[in-house]
Amino acid sequence: MLAPGVGADPFEAYLAGLMQHLGLIVALRLADQLAGTAPLPPSDAFGHALLGRARTLSAPISALWELPPAVGQAILHAGQPDATALAQVLHAADRLARLRVLADAGVEAAATLAAALPAGQARLFDRLRAPEA
Repeated sequence: MLAPGVGADPFEAYLAGLMQHLGLIVALRLADQLAGTAPLPPSDAFGHALLGRARTLSAPISALWELPPAVGQAILHAGQPDATALAQVLHAADRLARLRVLADAGVEAAATLAAALPAGQARLFDRLRAPEA
């Protein structure tokens, strides 16, 4: 939904969104097999390093699956200041999705962050709201 507004291809953005955390799934499966019942380190540094390494797994998987090269590049460069429009969209969409999950879980800081979103992202954030049960 964000892609057209910044000139990124919507289908490539969709593919990048599907692929971006595939490396994380692979890494967690391997950690589970290797570590058994031992917990992962409960530190922010470990979490950030794991997410970064997971991207380096996701990008080549997208190439092996013969997805457009822009998808893998967006995964690798999401969140970097000089990134392509597709990488910027991927980063923004991931942030919005995480923020929506936190807001729906009642995390107060999430509401504060959501209130500061640019207008276009705020509209999308509202559209992501879970339906009332």
